[in-house]
Amino acid sequence: MAIGSAFARIVQPIARCLRRPARWATYFATAGAAVVAFLAGVNEPADFWTKKYAWSLVLAAVWIGASTLAGFLDDYWRAPGQLVKPTDAIVTEQGGLIMLEATVRGIPVEALVSGTPGSINRYLDRITDKFEQIALVVDDIAEGRLRIPGVDDSGVCNVFPVLVLLHPFPQHYSTWDALDHDIESRRLLDKKSSWIRMREFQIITAEELEMLEPHLQSGLSMVELLRAKIGSVQYRQRSLKDFLVREWKLPSLTNPRLDRLFGEAFDVVGTLVRPNVHDAIWDVEGEDT
Repeated sequence: MAIGSAFARIVQPIARCLRRPARWATYFATAGAAVVAFLAGVNEPADFWTKKYAWSLVLAAVWIGASTLAGFLDDYWRAPGQLVKPTDAIVTEQGGLIMLEATVRGIPVEALVSGTPGSINRYLDRITDKFEQIALVVDDIAEGRLRIPGVDDSGVCNVFPVLVLLHPFPQHYSTWDALDHDIESRRLLDKKSSWIRMREFQIITAEELEMLEPHLQSGLSMVELLRAKIGSVQYRQRSLKDFLVREWKLPSLTNPRLDRLFGEAFDVVGTLVRPNVHDAIWDVEGEDT
């Protein structure tokens, strides 16, 4: 322990001084690699990785080295209590902590409708990469680098990793199995802690959040909802909408806030479209000529 403390006292000042130069070196090396790739692609793309352009390998090595060094120094210098980048949203409730990450990346429609087995597998990282960020934040909480009021090691904390999708994704057993396999093989949520328990991941779409909003305002517990869905053998690997409608039979509630927002958006669209609609010429079948 004494040796480790002495080593930290020696290395931390050096790491602090080198953090910014290493980061700038990464930026310049990345720009240089982009220029090399562009010039090689324009001139002689077939010779890019041959001995004629052997110096490009050196530049690539510098780029990788600078990136690795910058990442190491950033990770090494992070001290307990220091503010780190959290997930997109964190919900604290009695009985659990919900980590939400949103993504605008989707899977190409061609892959979704192709019907070919495994056609979406090479795009899964567009979704599963987000769980890595959740796991990093959980590490920060477990090690004391990120502190959340009411969350400490005085008791077991259940963490629910949730990905919010802004694009459609087919949720059925085969796609969920593919997601499970990708997450487990890359060990994205394989985080160990004496007081944090990582629960099974879940997916929520933007449409489902709209469905949930009035219920959450009425007192619905998000933790209990996720706990019930994870515990359902039939609906754990199905969409949240299916679970809400078929298992919980959650009634539909009006959402005045969203109704007002949609109404304002409709008024704006109507203002922009209405002049063009009046000037359009329509044939007898109602089609624009």
